[in-house]
Amino acid sequence: METFIKLIDNSHFNLVFTGWGASTCILMIEMEKKSLLKNKKILIIEPSDKLENDKTFCFWAEKNDEIYQNFKSIISNSWTSIQINDNKSSLINPVEYFHVDSKDLYKWARKIITKYDIVHKREKVDLIEQHSKIKITTTKNQYFSEWVFDSRPPNFINLTDNQFNISQSFFGLKVNFNEKDLNPDVYHMMDFRVSQKKAT
Repeated sequence: METFIKLIDNSHFNLVFTGWGASTCILMIEMEKKSLLKNKKILIIEPSDKLENDKTFCFWAEKNDEIYQNFKSIISNSWTSIQINDNKSSLINPVEYFHVDSKDLYKWARKIITKYDIVHKREKVDLIEQHSKIKITTTKNQYFSEWVFDSRPPNFINLTDNQFNISQSFFGLKVNFNEKDLNPDVYHMMDFRVSQKKAT
């Protein structure tokens, strides 16, 4: 079976990424820095072409921090002041709050994909199994790999009474105001005075 897998070249890979989100992008960027993508046959399995700005990524950092140095080229906005509820704005130096559009992170990853001839299959992963090689079964095909980076969200099971799980998600909109009610140079923190329905 091992020999048979090697003969079918279009199904065997050194590395497979299941999912093409932030973690896959950042891992590819770091692997390229360390020359770990050279002479490797790599596959990304992701139903989307990742052309839309479907997420935003934000982080706190100082300008000498590694995360800032690594991603400063795609930072689209930053704030040095914050405002909590109706209080006055406050400086947060030495840190700043940085904003990255996902489309810019995907674009960076797409350049790496092109450079190293990484294969992109627009499919959905159904099952990953460990054999002599890792077998990845999708809705259309089966693939085999030495390594798999699985960034798909976990399947959450029903929790028993003595267990708990914290899930956090945010929905945001970009809005334009006719009047300058908010200072765009100040990051306005989430208002937790709004009813949380006994949750946070």
